[in-house]
Amino acid sequence: MKQRLYLVQVNNRYGENVYVPYSVGLLWAYARTFKEITDAYEMVDFLYLKESIDKAVEKIEAPDLIGLSCYIWNWEWCKAFSQAIKMKWPNCVIVVGGVQVQDESPKILEEHPYFDFAIYGEGEGAFANFLKVHALDTAATSYASVKSLIYRTYNGIVVNPRREFVPLDALRSPYLDGVFDELWSREPRWQVLQETARGCPYACSFCSWGQAALTELRPFSEERVVNELKWFGQHKVDYLDNADANYGILKRDIALTRVLAETKTKYGYPKTFRTSFAKNSNDTIWEIANILHKAKMLKSVTLAMQSMDDGVLINIKRKNIKFSKFGELITRYETAGIPTYTELILGLPGESLQMFIDGIDRNLEAGQHSGLFCYLNIMLNNTEQNTPEYITAHGLETRLLEAMLTHGTPDPTVIREKQEIIIATKAMPHADWKRAYVYSKVIEIFHAQGLLQDVAVALNTRGVKYSTFYTRLIDWCHVNQDMVAGWGVRFIEQLLDKVLTGGSWDCVDPMLGDISWPPEEFVFAKICCQLETFYDEIWPFLKSFGAEKTEIEKQARAITPPAAGFVAEWAREVVWYGRKGYHKKMKRAS
Repeated sequence: MKQRLYLVQVNNRYGENVYVPYSVGLLWAYARTFKEITDAYEMVDFLYLKESIDKAVEKIEAPDLIGLSCYIWNWEWCKAFSQAIKMKWPNCVIVVGGVQVQDESPKILEEHPYFDFAIYGEGEGAFANFLKVHALDTAATSYASVKSLIYRTYNGIVVNPRREFVPLDALRSPYLDGVFDELWSREPRWQVLQETARGCPYACSFCSWGQAALTELRPFSEERVVNELKWFGQHKVDYLDNADANYGILKRDIALTRVLAETKTKYGYPKTFRTSFAKNSNDTIWEIANILHKAKMLKSVTLAMQSMDDGVLINIKRKNIKFSKFGELITRYETAGIPTYTELILGLPGESLQMFIDGIDRNLEAGQHSGLFCYLNIMLNNTEQNTPEYITAHGLETRLLEAMLTHGTPDPTVIREKQEIIIATKAMPHADWKRAYVYSKVIEIFHAQGLLQDVAVALNTRGVKYSTFYTRLIDWCHVNQDMVAGWGVRFIEQLLDKVLTGGSWDCVDPMLGDISWPPEEFVFAKICCQLETFYDEIWPFLKSFGAEKTEIEKQARAITPPAAGFVAEWAREVVWYGRKGYHKKMKRAS
């Protein structure tokens, strides 16, 4: 009798979009190429949607083996689900993999007795070997041959040596091989993941790609990638999420992008393409961006920075685009009508509050006005940053906070995830970190999303530094908390305090729909619902800098408020979907 196997890789529902369980699909696509595996196991189903544990368990029937793919966005759920499975079916074997499994460490089985086995590193080969051995003999000694496996014996936990990579040509595509065929009719809009290559030549200390085992760049065959792109078109995939670490690092990516654009022309799909572009933007990225832009598939191009300080970049082993080239690239893309965006990380080792503020100034002065995003520094497994030596050297202080449910619908029956966030370093004490967070959100609300951008740019041409303008705006808001802008800053500060003491990031207003918004988008949308009051109230502050009435009138015209009765639609189209596109001119959604 075959063992009943379930594979689990859950994620949130985002509007109508649901992520396909790509990683576990890869595992089964490769595993089922071995007859001894298909003879021994019945692949019963995939679980892909994060819902209540009770609902998920109801979908399981008499399981013998469950495999879970674990990430920071489903880790708490996976733990609770595993415990529930063990309560109902104590003899069910649970094997976990994914980036939440620490490399070459017994820690995961020491801390989680409900997991029976764990696989670290790249999973396809190790999982297939595990299935073969597990089907033949469950004696602990048998598992010694399964590299990258962590398991228990009477003498303690054993961590086997790392397995070599399976050649990519041997891996099967879960799309082309029909692994997801039965799944496809279950959801109206699948959000699809695709790889064209694995590995990353860089070694950023905060990123799990930076570990030595993953630095070799290994491309999938062009034939496989092209056939998958055509499959996405034929199966009407709206949203294609490329999972490469550096799309555009290979010259061939231009040709692949042309195939993608031609596929959309022929089938009307995929409609949107998202990727992490190669770190140092070059002519290859420029050509790819133009192809995607002409096909109306690209929202924006990443000009990645993380920090603007050379010393900080050394600390995180990061090499940025030369700053002299950065402004030129922004202008080049903007002239072509292609938006760009830049990401900064708050809480990097060696960066002080003033250095962080100065870095934002440099971005704005280079012309990065509408596409500036500031993210918290998350402590990830299998990174140099998450080692005792690195933590001690840079005085990193962390706190486990509830994860933000960005554009997801809160469900009280679904377990909320957590993230370990760096909230202080030697260079930036916690009080300074809080000030830096509030400052970054003020920049995103009032400048990057356009509320005061035109006025700030005009004042900057007359000698007013951006940091002077926005620091004084925060001070003014503290004095005028009863005004619209004052409410916005107070909301950000109070939300941060709530989260730091165990509360939720949720920013929900039925007027804006049933989803939870990132704080900066929530405050921006709420202000847009009372724009006239906002600009009337803030005029004295702007006048104190010498702003002219015509400038504030022009600024007010640049933002169109939502039409009555269509606020939620406006918020979805303009604030959510439009944010990484150039949206200074807000369109009325109606």
